[in-house]
Amino acid sequence: MKKTVIIIAAVVILISSIAGAAAYITSTPEYAMKEIISDVMENGIDGLYPHLTGKAREAADALSSVADSGIFGAIIGMVSQSDYSDMLKSAMKEIKWSVDEILRDNSSVTAIISFDYKEKLSGAVELLMVKKEGEWKIDRVSLRSVD
Repeated sequence: MKKTVIIIAAVVILISSIAGAAAYITSTPEYAMKEIISDVMENGIDGLYPHLTGKAREAADALSSVADSGIFGAIIGMVSQSDYSDMLKSAMKEIKWSVDEILRDNSSVTAIISFDYKEKLSGAVELLMVKKEGEWKIDRVSLRSVD
């Protein structure tokens, strides 16, 4: 009987430890970056929106509205405005992304992300991530380099 209680207690402790480790892993910025990249690969630019803070979402909406505007379409000229906007959104799915570095500080994380679009355009972006409502979200994006 005593052996059974000890074995059951050991199994409960083991299961609790595994569950705790899994909960920790899924709440890390590295896991959040993996999810962000996966969502962008699957859904294009639309996959990015759930991972943005309000501030970053406003910036993304402003860029999107410029891309969707008549002025932008007139500048492009040969490609209709809606076609170009759709092309930009779908091209996001074709970009190869990789996480180069994660820099931590007390309240935020900066992630350096490399991108390569069909070996024609490559570079790196810097993402400032903050924890909002228990999830790591992108608060600011800045271009680091373009080749």
